Amino acid sequence: MPHTMHFKGVTDAAAEQHIFIAIPAYGGMDAPCCLALFATQVALQAAGIPADLCIIAEHCHVDDARNDLVRQFLETDCTHIMWIDSDLYWDGADVVKLARAGKDIAAGIYPLKADTEGFPVNTLPGEMWAGADGFMEVLTVPGGFTCVARHVMQDLYDKSDRPFLGRKDEPDRLPIKIIYERVYIDGARRSGDVHFCYLARDAGYSIHIDPLMHFEHYGDHSWGGDVGSYWRRINGIAFDGPVKQLRERTETDRTFVDLVMAWGNGWSVWPDMLSTLTLTAREINGPILEIGSGITTLVLALATDQHIDVLEHDPVFYAKTKQLLDKFGIQNVTLHCKPLKEFPNGKWYDFQQDFANYALLLVDGPPRDQGNRNVFLDVMGKYALTPGAIVIMDDAGMDDGAKRTKLWGDALGTNFSLMGDKRKFAICRMPGIEKGSAA
Repeated sequence: MPHTMHFKGVTDAAAEQHIFIAIPAYGGMDAPCCLALFATQVALQAAGIPADLCIIAEHCHVDDARNDLVRQFLETDCTHIMWIDSDLYWDGADVVKLARAGKDIAAGIYPLKADTEGFPVNTLPGEMWAGADGFMEVLTVPGGFTCVARHVMQDLYDKSDRPFLGRKDEPDRLPIKIIYERVYIDGARRSGDVHFCYLARDAGYSIHIDPLMHFEHYGDHSWGGDVGSYWRRINGIAFDGPVKQLRERTETDRTFVDLVMAWGNGWSVWPDMLSTLTLTAREINGPILEIGSGITTLVLALATDQHIDVLEHDPVFYAKTKQLLDKFGIQNVTLHCKPLKEFPNGKWYDFQQDFANYALLLVDGPPRDQGNRNVFLDVMGKYALTPGAIVIMDDAGMDDGAKRTKLWGDALGTNFSLMGDKRKFAICRMPGIEKGSAA
């Protein structure tokens, strides 16, 4: 049976906004949603925006739950209703951004729960451009992360002449009116949230999105991304902006997020590691050896003029990386496509030429289920590196990560530091030279 839980935030007369966070949660709330809600509260407090939280649980009809939550919202003095689906993870600061956007309706677009990548947003005819504030107008949005200004919701509520039958024990409350509902128009079905968008637009209101808001959408597994990166990727321009920023040294944290989204590989490194690679490559003075190619190859090549040797065993990844380097005219990289062969301690790259005197080593291959990265210590070891060289190792947070970093640290005569947020990587500097003197 549905039941409502309403936490009323402390009213602040000086605050320009007071957000009513509304969550229809039929099957409970996923753990990532709870974590994001906590981060959202912190972000709202830091911005001086009070908030209510209202959850309707165990309601089997999402449109009816939304209509009930609209009534709950209009019975408060809150300035915006912020719809959030219970199976999402988001950046708490994005709720602040939507509330302060000054739009009638402002939304973030999360990925579909589907094997084929897609985002449930309908754009307006013609070219797609974002304004100076980063928002772009669209036709319809999903209801799962949408901020609606009070004047919009009040107007649509007042115009609705279809109230639910009121309960006898609620004579002093506002009636629940039908605003969200599934309808059939010209033989096609519109969901309740899409129908709401058409009602709002017919009433003269506009709908905007920030295409760069990133989400995780949870089901059998998680689907992550942002619609802006998706649009750039399917139109073949995903790398253009980040490459320009790295070349001009005007990159931001968002640059590395865009690079990960552009690469579109679920095994890609995380943005924080790309940022570390950029800073490290600019620091060292000497050639670089990368074990395993990918988006890291592009980042290293753009960050430095030093020569980079790359070992790659997979012809598909080799071709994808080479195509990207060729597209942007990058010439300080030599890609070596070498198959894996059996060594005494496992499989590693089959190569003949000498690799030595590297100032930076990035270890991101071979795949752990196909080869043994520790063979590097037998075949090349510290003799491939200059004194003071920096070693960065991906996948350090995996089950065998601690053992690997201990083994490598002992072999190289140094200790690794663990870094990274969601995906750990390790970094060390070999003895023999003080930090900064190689720059």
